[in-house]
Amino acid sequence: SALKFFSPSPNCPDCVGLSEELRIVRLVMEMGYIPIAISCADETRRCWAPPRDIPRIEYALNHPLLLSGLSFHGDDGGDAGRDFDGGGGGGKN
Repeated sequence: SALKFFSPSPNCPDCVGLSEELRIVRLVMEMGYIPIAISCADETRRCWAPPRDIPRIEYALNHPLLLSGLSFHGDDGGDAGRDFDGGGGGGKN
C-alpha cells in the first residue's frame, strides 16, 4: 500500500510510514528522484492486476506535478510492476 511509504500528516492522515518504506523514500530523494507510491485498485486482497492497475500507474506517472526524474518501486512481486517496466518488477523509468 502506498500509505506505508509516507508519514501521517494533515494531507495524509491515513499514512502509516513504516520504517523500511520511509528509508526507501529518503534514499530515493537523496538520489534526486521523486518518490512515487501507488496502491493497487484491489483494496481488499491487495493484489495487482495489470488490466485494472496499469492505467492507475500511467495516470500517476503522467500527473502534471511530476516535473523531474522518477523512481518506480514495484511492490512485492506484483504483475503490474513487471508488465509496466518490461520485466524486472522495479527500476528507474
